[in-house]
Amino acid sequence: MPDVLTAIADIVHHRAFVLPNADPGHTRVNTVGGAFETYCKDRLAGLEPGNDVARMALYESTFSYQGGANNPPDAMYRGGNEGDAFEFKKFSGTASRDIPLNSSPPKDCLRADSYGLAQESIDCEPWTQRDLFFICGGVPAQSTMLNWIWIADAHLMAAKQECYHDLHAKLQRSISEIHGLSFSPTRELGRVNELDPRKATHLRIRAMWTIQAPGKLFEDVAGVVHGDAPVLHAILTKAKWDSMPADSRARVEALRSTTGFTLKDVLVPSPNNPQDQIQSILIRYEKI
Repeated sequence: MPDVLTAIADIVHHRAFVLPNADPGHTRVNTVGGAFETYCKDRLAGLEPGNDVARMALYESTFSYQGGANNPPDAMYRGGNEGDAFEFKKFSGTASRDIPLNSSPPKDCLRADSYGLAQESIDCEPWTQRDLFFICGGVPAQSTMLNWIWIADAHLMAAKQECYHDLHAKLQRSISEIHGLSFSPTRELGRVNELDPRKATHLRIRAMWTIQAPGKLFEDVAGVVHGDAPVLHAILTKAKWDSMPADSRARVEALRSTTGFTLKDVLVPSPNNPQDQIQSILIRYEKI
């Protein structure tokens, strides 16, 4: 069964920084965003580059959920709680950007009761909680070549979900305490009714979340370097690394002799308390 480590190994082995060719009959690959989504799923599923015929059957056997148009996640491996979930984010500029999360707050992992999930992702197989990875890629305008790729463990990016939920609840209470307005119950920050003399206008107060992209969040981690050549960075907790199949770890470790490849232990500030350090693994590959 493929996993995030075999996907990393495949990117390095195939020097795979090129988006797939258009296949509008089966995917949204005819758009750049769709092409990046297909690239991510191809690598996660272990598809040989160029083998477009096998794509959909391989997706079906690999993923329990293949994503929707407007709700996270973008893909989930089969395997219930053992099947990792993924969010794909394409950028046209540098790696030091914010990731737009829209109305969904940041997540250190994916829970079946997390806000904003599509019902299909909840019902696809029995599960309660999955590890979550962000896969971010930089694709210049009018290009099919990735300048950079980041694969990041969400446990190193986001605080515990209660941090964001508690803040949301405080803001919601504060808004609802404004006197002289008519509110309706909502999962958003607020909904105010009958705001004009004809009582025909309503206001939805929505949260629009962002989080720093891995290229910004981890820019001070030793070994993170962005240059002119296409580059892959992947970062995950040491605990996650140790939990992965031994043969998957061995595939990555076997790449140590590959030109441009490094694998090292690093310390990353905890999202829950920056004074604490999380033992982590940094993988870097530069296509030289």
